[in-house]
Amino acid sequence: MRVILLANIDRLGKAGDIVDVAPGYGRNYLLPRGYAEILTKGAKKQVEIRKHLATKRADLDLQGANELAKQIEDRSFDVRARVGARGKLYGAITTQAIAEAINSAMGAKVDKRNITLLEPVRMLGGYPASLKLHPDVAVNFRINVVAAEGSKLGAK
Repeated sequence: MRVILLANIDRLGKAGDIVDVAPGYGRNYLLPRGYAEILTKGAKKQVEIRKHLATKRADLDLQGANELAKQIEDRSFDVRARVGARGKLYGAITTQAIAEAINSAMGAKVDKRNITLLEPVRMLGGYPASLKLHPDVAVNFRINVVAAEGSKLGAK
């Protein structure tokens, strides 16, 4: 039985692949759960159209990621934090705080899970970080940790 996969299935194939399966497996498992549909001319044409649209969408995503990377690259972003007497932070700067700083400065949506800190941030100063915008696009930038208003910086 020839079917078109509608979802990724381990050891069988990816969505959009045309595969040969046992009739019982296709009829009793794949088709009722919506993981596949029987191969017809119309279904095959729809899969080709979906693949074409997916490649277009992937190209647009890559282009947008490259444009944002050019804007962010080698830039520094200020992150405000409460600081103790010797310049030590109360807690640490998180990737969420960095993402908010980038979002407010750039007006772009950056996910905190895509930000990587090379070292923990626990003092005032500049730190390197990287951001993965796309599987093929990563950009390096710096964060500057500055004291927030009302911090005890300089008090003993």
